[in-house]
Amino acid sequence: TVAVVAGRFLPTLGGHNALEPIAMQVPTVFGCYTSNFAEITQLILSEAAGIQVPTVAELLPVITRLLTDETERSRLVAAGNRFLAQHQGNTQRLLTALLEQL
Repeated sequence: TVAVVAGRFLPTLGGHNALEPIAMQVPTVFGCYTSNFAEITQLILSEAAGIQVPTVAELLPVITRLLTDETERSRLVAAGNRFLAQHQGNTQRLLTALLEQL
């Protein structure tokens, strides 16, 4: 019902990929440690496709809200779908641009 990307709450891991639960159409919550995924995290947040929680202590109220608010869950899933659709094909576009330069 709700995904928690727990590796993003531990500074030593550099974060885990939040795109996987978003792609599975699950409302996604994650922490602030995102060094391995900094750019994609900023894009997710800018498009409201996931929720970043500063600390584990602040996680329970967010999860509780999502479990009890179907509208909020649906909004996050819809935002995630738009986000993925908008960014789909970026690898192919990058490769095409690189090949044109070569």
